[in-house]
Amino acid sequence: MEKVTAGIIGFGRVAGGHLRTMRETGLYDVVGVCDITESRREEAVAEGMRATDNLDEFLGWDIELVLIATHSAAHYADALKVAAAKKHMLIEKPMSLIGPEAEEMVQAAKDNGVMLTMHHNRHYDRDYCLVRDCCA
Repeated sequence: MEKVTAGIIGFGRVAGGHLRTMRETGLYDVVGVCDITESRREEAVAEGMRATDNLDEFLGWDIELVLIATHSAAHYADALKVAAAKKHMLIEKPMSLIGPEAEEMVQAAKDNGVMLTMHHNRHYDRDYCLVRDCCA
C-alpha cells in the first residue's frame, strides 16, 4: 500500500505525539510542518521534514492530508484554507470554538471534495468505553 503524504500545521507537543503514531503505523509519510515558532521548525527539520512559517507555501507542497494541531482558536481559519487547497484534514480537538464555525468547516470540506475528521484521544479510555457500552 502506498503511504499517505501528510503535513502538520502547528508542531507543538500534541503534534509530536501524532507524528510518532503516524510513523509507527507505517501508513503515512509526514513530509512537512508549518509553524510560526522557529525552534519548532528547526525540530521538524531535525526530524527529516521540510518546515515553513508560511501557510500558503505549506499548502502548495505535495501533501494529501494535513493534521491541524494549532491553538484551538486557529482551527477554523486553518481548516477553511486547507479545504480550499483541496487537502484532506485531521483536526485536533476541539474542532472549533463555536458550532456555526464547525458547520462551516464541514461545508467547506464537502464543497472542496475533501475529508475532514476530528481527533479525540479519549475514545479508548476505560470510563469512556464504559459509558459507550452502557448506552449502546
